[in-house]
Amino acid sequence: KFQQVGNNSHTVHRHIAPSSALLKSQWVSGSSMDIPPTKNSMPFKDSVPDQARAGKSISPVDALQYARKQPYSPEDFTGCRCVSWGGVPVAWSYNCICGECLCYPTFILGLIPILCFCTTEREGSAWLTRGKAQTKSGYFVLLDKEKKTLGLLGMGPMSDQPECFCCYCRKPC
Repeated sequence: KFQQVGNNSHTVHRHIAPSSALLKSQWVSGSSMDIPPTKNSMPFKDSVPDQARAGKSISPVDALQYARKQPYSPEDFTGCRCVSWGGVPVAWSYNCICGECLCYPTFILGLIPILCFCTTEREGSAWLTRGKAQTKSGYFVLLDKEKKTLGLLGMGPMSDQPECFCCYCRKPC
């Protein structure tokens, strides 16, 4: 819900939220004047990197939008990663760029190879993965540029957007 405050020459639209919600900034229309953020104007929402650092489940759509906007750097995707599902480390991967491909072989217990994925399609800092018959199966995305944290997003059976957040892939140090 939004509440309109003011007259025709200057209108402020404020987000109306439950009193328990933390609020962060205001929207202004009809004026070039900026209103400084306040605690009572917009529901608080952590950024994608903040959510990744806290180990929270991230909206797959938010994660994909964030990754697509980040400048691409191969260093963000390469090297050793600890793969975790639900906060539990379950595997390791050693990601590498081979020509135009991102490859990420994955190992259980650091020794037993279980999967090796390779992809060649990229949108910003989001690599598209494909399954059988070349259908979209998910995205391998940058979640936190500073910490170089990656995430795997899964696609729904008949969707063009990712529908689930599968796992984190974090640099061990």
